Amino acid sequence: MIDGTKIIELLESGKLGRKPLGHGFAFMMREQGDHPDLIEAIWPNSRSNILAIPPDIMQRWLAVLLLLWNNGTEEKWSEQIRRTAQILGRVHVLTPRAWRRCDFACRSVALSEMYKYGTPEEQEACGTLISICNTVVADKADEESIKEEGFWDKAEGRISGMHSRSYEPDYPEWSKAAKWSWQATNWVAAAVSKEWVPAAVDRMIEAHLDAIEKEVRRVETT
Repeated sequence: MIDGTKIIELLESGKLGRKPLGHGFAFMMREQGDHPDLIEAIWPNSRSNILAIPPDIMQRWLAVLLLLWNNGTEEKWSEQIRRTAQILGRVHVLTPRAWRRCDFACRSVALSEMYKYGTPEEQEACGTLISICNTVVADKADEESIKEEGFWDKAEGRISGMHSRSYEPDYPEWSKAAKWSWQATNWVAAAVSKEWVPAAVDRMIEAHLDAIEKEVRRVETT
């Protein structure tokens, strides 16, 4: 179980670090700072390997996604960390099915941000993927059936070109929410400017938290 209170205490005492990343290289060692960042506050041994966090403490896809939290606006960071800590302190109630719904809801969040800045072809692909994600969130499909239908791979291929505005490092299959969130920041930078990226990250963080909190409440009230 994650101690959300401890995270808030570190924040309010000025002992929680914020370490913005230049790109989505989620599995590279992060620089050591004077204070732990959010991931290290959750699990100290994650400093050199974020995947060291036990899956019964936090799902791997969420641990990698939380690296995005360092790249929003500085003005909203404290508020975001406080809300995140409160929600993380409750995620232990989630069942495997609820965790799956959270994962695909967060994938949809990233795709929705990408959609705003994509080409017409990319927007069509994003729309297809968002629709598929929504069927999983609604418990109307699972990952196996999605793969069998073939629509997922075809649409994903259309948003994952190897050119500079869309390329991100290879991520494992289970980390799509993080991969597409970072890819969205590249699309924002290419379509508008790098200065717009922190605000886009803020939007995604809030939407990610909304999606996770929705599932927590759903489980808590059933």
